[in-house]
Amino acid sequence: MTRDAVTVIIPTRHRPSFLTTTVRSIQTAVSETDRKQGPRVRILVCDDAPESDDTRAAAAALGVDYALVPEHDGRQDPGAAIVKGVSLVDTRYQAIFGDDDIMLPQHIDLAWKKLQSGHQVVSSSFQVTDEDLNPMSEVILRPAVAGDLVAGHSLLNDGSFVEHDLVKDLEWDVSLEGQMLLPIWTRLSLTGHSFGAVDRPTWLYRRHDANISNNALSEHDIALRTRARGLLQQMSLDLLGYIPPSPHSSYLAEQEVIAREVEDNRRRHEARRPPHGSLRYRVRNKAARVMFDGNRRLNDAARWVAP
Repeated sequence: MTRDAVTVIIPTRHRPSFLTTTVRSIQTAVSETDRKQGPRVRILVCDDAPESDDTRAAAAALGVDYALVPEHDGRQDPGAAIVKGVSLVDTRYQAIFGDDDIMLPQHIDLAWKKLQSGHQVVSSSFQVTDEDLNPMSEVILRPAVAGDLVAGHSLLNDGSFVEHDLVKDLEWDVSLEGQMLLPIWTRLSLTGHSFGAVDRPTWLYRRHDANISNNALSEHDIALRTRARGLLQQMSLDLLGYIPPSPHSSYLAEQEVIAREVEDNRRRHEARRPPHGSLRYRVRNKAARVMFDGNRRLNDAARWVAP
């Protein structure tokens, strides 16, 4: 019997060092999936109009597929690279994964079990870390519901696994930047598709100065969120004739407050961090790796920290 397959799209631009660590973590998750006879996995690096061949060389060295966005649109978000990747998917399922994040070995396997149980979109809970992979907080996801999505309150992550045929012909509006995938998920929810969530962290969301999400709550980001909510409400009216309530609005509002606190803590942490390469930095970073080994939820992460 032929095994189903998943394409993991990695949008990137000028970050070969992050990319290499990320791809290696995915390759180990693939090995774990192969061991359990799960889906075949294709890793596709989508390079957003680079000014050098560093990323192409990194992809070649790692033995993964590579695609090039020929012209940069000037945006700082990965929208164009995501659209390019989706257009090249040739498998039943797809997922998007950040070029600076870390996939733990059980990530694909646990999401796959949710897909096999009947869900068509599956998100995974995650651990938030700093740039050196020191743990900062944990985000446990609930299955997304239409009302939360329409309200713009959802922790459904962009890297959700989804059946490719459900999304390949939808509009991927890159002008929405960080909100680009929300209309995709909302349309699927409003049209009755099943959403599931893995309720244990299976990947690491690494925070650092170059994160796109550092722009969250800026005037530009707030304007994008407001525009997106208007589009989602109109979508709901067009498809259902009404706007569904948001049953988890208070919970999600609380999570947004926590997210802001995490970001404040990150900034304070960065301000106190010793210079890279100093003895104090090396000792502290080594200690952080040992701490990872002792953490039940992150015991697979330490091997992906560059020595």
